[in-house]
Amino acid sequence: MGWDVRRSRLGSLLGRLPLLTRLLLANAFVVVAGAVLGTLTTRALTERSTLTLMALFVGLGVGLSLLLNYVVLRVTLRPLTDLSSAVDRVRNGQTLLRAPLATGQDPDIARLVRSLNTMLDRLAAHTATIDANREQLRALSSKVITAQEEERKRIARELHDDTSQSLATLLIALERMDSAIPMELTDLKTRLASARDLTTETIDGLRALVVDLRPLLLDDLGLVPAIRWYAGHRLSPEGIDLEFEAPDDLPRLSAEAETALFRIAQEAIHNIVKHADASTVRVRLSGEEGVTLQVVDDGQGFQGESVRDQDGAVHLGLFGVRERAAAIGGRLEVSSVPGKGTEIRVHLPAESGPAHV
Repeated sequence: MGWDVRRSRLGSLLGRLPLLTRLLLANAFVVVAGAVLGTLTTRALTERSTLTLMALFVGLGVGLSLLLNYVVLRVTLRPLTDLSSAVDRVRNGQTLLRAPLATGQDPDIARLVRSLNTMLDRLAAHTATIDANREQLRALSSKVITAQEEERKRIARELHDDTSQSLATLLIALERMDSAIPMELTDLKTRLASARDLTTETIDGLRALVVDLRPLLLDDLGLVPAIRWYAGHRLSPEGIDLEFEAPDDLPRLSAEAETALFRIAQEAIHNIVKHADASTVRVRLSGEEGVTLQVVDDGQGFQGESVRDQDGAVHLGLFGVRERAAAIGGRLEVSSVPGKGTEIRVHLPAESGPAHV
């Protein structure tokens, strides 16, 4: 029992020594052991030839030196091996792992372990702060998008209910004035005709503005009719063929989810019309394990995160689209190859939001 205690104390004492000191002691022990064993071997083999004696002496010395150095280095450098293994696991993503700090460990290695663990703790704290800030930014972005959509809806309703009605009343009044003016007053009739045409163009432009602000179909009939109507309304005048596919039993989503998916489709179709030079667009909605929206075109495609015109000006980045998808818990995937078209895919899991009533 006393021997075990003394051996434990000796091992603890040696473990506290710096790595360089232990290596020097080990090599000194190897030198002393080699000298002693060499002397004993010389005495034992004095009757043999000098060549045999030298060969045995060299072989025994080299073998003993290699064996002792291997044992000492393996034991001494084991903490470094453990530390290297811990670093590799942290690099592979196990950021919660910490390097082991044993009792009686080499002071230099202990300082290295404590420094590494301190850096990992700080990294974890910074990561937690970044994640919290990202969640706050996402929540703020969601609130901004919601407020923006509410304001768009209010303005669209006012333009549709008030301004459009006023312009329609003005158009009817101009038509009545025209019918009441004698035919011989051609100059006045021409001016009235110009005023009617201008009023009609203003009504058409106002209707297009209302659609861009907030399509009433989205509130009244839901996502599928709204996207189908908007895609046809934007693509047909440009001579772009539309292939639309959606199930008849696609359930209604929350107002936030339907608005976000419609805006993503709207921006994708707008981008196709402005920049893609496509001949066919396929829009697909599916309700498998949630809702998935796909917008695929056979246009010229693009590289990077934004679409640019010939002058290099950015027209549509994907940041806003990604923010809208993230705000409703969706996942956005964009695939584009120059000359081979673009695909935008948004998947919204079933548990992302309550059904729209």
